[in-house]
Amino acid sequence: MSKKSKHSTPKSRPTRPAMKYVWIGVPVLVVAVAVIALIFLIPSWQGSGSSSTSSASADTVAGTSVGQRAPDFLVKDTDGDPWTLQDFKKYKATILYFTTTRCLPCIPETQELASLRTSYGAQFQVLWVDLDVTDPKDALAEYKSKYGHPDFIFAKDAPGNAVALEYRVAALGTVYLLNSQSVIVHKGVQSVGSTDFRKQLAQLVR
Repeated sequence: MSKKSKHSTPKSRPTRPAMKYVWIGVPVLVVAVAVIALIFLIPSWQGSGSSSTSSASADTVAGTSVGQRAPDFLVKDTDGDPWTLQDFKKYKATILYFTTTRCLPCIPETQELASLRTSYGAQFQVLWVDLDVTDPKDALAEYKSKYGHPDFIFAKDAPGNAVALEYRVAALGTVYLLNSQSVIVHKGVQSVGSTDFRKQLAQLVR
């Protein structure tokens, strides 16, 4: 049996071409993930809002969320006079309050609104919208005299509760606070006494 030569060619080590692509692929993957994250996160940052905001541009989209321009409406007060959103733009702030005369928790809120009106004067206005279309006008006028403010606008919702539907009212005592451009800066349910509502109103009428 012949001996192996001392000068026999050693076996070459296997190459690793895959490692090259792995190291190249990792940075590419990281960059791709970062780009995708930015695509989804940037719109959310731009569109995100809090329960309050006080600035808006003329081309603000109409809607019922904070930061959007409130939808227009047409209601008639207890005297039969029509009111639209445009009629309230002369005020620094407008409060839309959706309820009925039968809502007991809404009584102290209506009284609180009257107290705020006395404190701030005619810088803001309240449109108190009665969602119960069966309420007689006399009952609404009596409620206003007893709990509201003489200058408040007490009105019936449009037929079919059209305004409540437009504003997505789901509970009695729904509150919308608008600035002079009719942009929503606060919305809530029976939130007249909340810190955010008071803060936003004070900022608008100062």
